[in-house]
Amino acid sequence: MEAVFNKSPYIYKPKNNNRIIIRYKSKLIYYDFLLKYLEWDKNKTHTVRLLKADQAKDFVIGFLRGYFDGDGYARKDSKRIQYISTSTNIVKQISYFLSSLSLGFEIRKFKDKRKNHVPCYYINVTGQDAIKFVNLIKPRNPKRIRKWARRSAWSRIPATVLE
Repeated sequence: MEAVFNKSPYIYKPKNNNRIIIRYKSKLIYYDFLLKYLEWDKNKTHTVRLLKADQAKDFVIGFLRGYFDGDGYARKDSKRIQYISTSTNIVKQISYFLSSLSLGFEIRKFKDKRKNHVPCYYINVTGQDAIKFVNLIKPRNPKRIRKWARRSAWSRIPATVLE
């Protein structure tokens, strides 16, 4: 995004946390990118969604890659890819995208016992569909690399990402 929008992000790694926060402050990104593709209601976390579900295959693969690199999970001990979200809209759209790529999946709903929590949805892609998924989207997050995935899927990762 830095090359496309000619903006450097603010990067912050909170102490005692396993995440990195990358923040862009740019009207150009907001108006020319986010508002062209996304919409949300008052509570963005639970309502964010794409403006339209029918997208080009390259967009679908890029969207699934980005979402997986950020909020996805690949189990080490079994062939399982997992997306997690509290947004029913995103769950429906990811399901639509996985179906459009002929990938099998299942959705599980977890309802927390605490009253102030919303349900969490797990989208699971397993077995040969998980291998097909990895080889198709070619994740860029090195933490998603698993022994059960064919190494050819990872050959196009830039060396700087693996450092």
